[in-house]
Amino acid sequence: MRCNNNDMILKFALIGAGLAILPYWLVYDKLKVGSLKQIMQEAMSDSVPINAVYLDKNIYH
Repeated sequence: MRCNNNDMILKFALIGAGLAILPYWLVYDKLKVGSLKQIMQEAMSDSVPINAVYLDKNIYH
C-alpha cells in the first residue's frame, strides 16, 4: 500500500496493517509505551538539514 499522509500511515501501523517508515518525532511516544516496535535500525538514514524557503513579497516592486 502507498500513502502520502503520515497520520494515516501511523494509524495503519498501530492496527497492525504493515510496516511504516515515519519520522521519529511522530512515533516517539508510541515507541516509549510499546505500541510500536522499531525494526531495521541499520536501515535508518542520518539526519539531514532542512531549509525553509519563502518568496520575498518585495520581489515584484
